[in-house]
Amino acid sequence: MSLETTLDQLRQIAESVVRAEAPIIDKEAKWPQNSIKALQQEGFGGFVVPQENGGHGQGLYGLARACEILGEESGSAGLCFGMHCVGTAMIVAKATEHQKEFPGANSSRRASYHTRFK
Repeated sequence: MSLETTLDQLRQIAESVVRAEAPIIDKEAKWPQNSIKALQQEGFGGFVVPQENGGHGQGLYGLARACEILGEESGSAGLCFGMHCVGTAMIVAKATEHQKEFPGANSSRRASYHTRFK
């Protein structure tokens, strides 16, 4: 899927879920749980994970654009999403042999396994 198509999908989540949650998150200094959960449910946890590992393969440029879109609605959601995507990229880049052998290691299942937001 192209970066622009992926960002259009992300923008829809930003304009609905993220925008709605932002005032509460800012006022109460809370974790943007609904925003991150909505992104995860749509498979965005694997945004920077290479396609051969089951992710979107959008890289850091794509991540910067995604965080900009999210940040327009909620700085907290944009920052938290970006932080988790960078962490996920490191897990994929430095995966142990055990992680590489995880069932579905070359599928979206692996990407979502390593990017669960709780």
